[in-house]
Amino acid sequence: MPQITPGGKYIYGWSRVNLYSEFYIPPETMNEYQFEENTNVIVISGSKTSRGICLANRARMLNSKLEGLFTQFPDLSENADWCEKIHHYKGRLYTTIKISNGGRLVLNASIKQHFGINPNDNLLLIRGSHLACVCALCGPLVTRARSTTLLQQFE
Repeated sequence: MPQITPGGKYIYGWSRVNLYSEFYIPPETMNEYQFEENTNVIVISGSKTSRGICLANRARMLNSKLEGLFTQFPDLSENADWCEKIHHYKGRLYTTIKISNGGRLVLNASIKQHFGINPNDNLLLIRGSHLACVCALCGPLVTRARSTTLLQQFE
């Protein structure tokens, strides 16, 4: 996994949102964040700079400062097959999405609208905190990543 700036964040690569609103999470990312196929992950709105989304493992979030999210919004629980609602909590948007076989995620209309992700968007997959993988749409790191050939494209 390359770093495109000395001492900077590690980058998994690019993942393009296809015409069916699907994108792919590579095995390295699945393993590092303990994402499992056919289970839900928490979707969190990205920063104002990078936009996009962050994908988080619910179990890790339960042991963090964000554990109150699940008390306030029980439909984000692991037992929920999927979450229809977009929730606002501590300045961010939250919902869930299911990771299908092969690390595929399908964005529904609500997620696309609220999180600003569309078919043909190319998401930069960045190692974020121990809680979440960043799927960035823009910002300085995305700009720099566009000028390197070190990154793999996942489709």
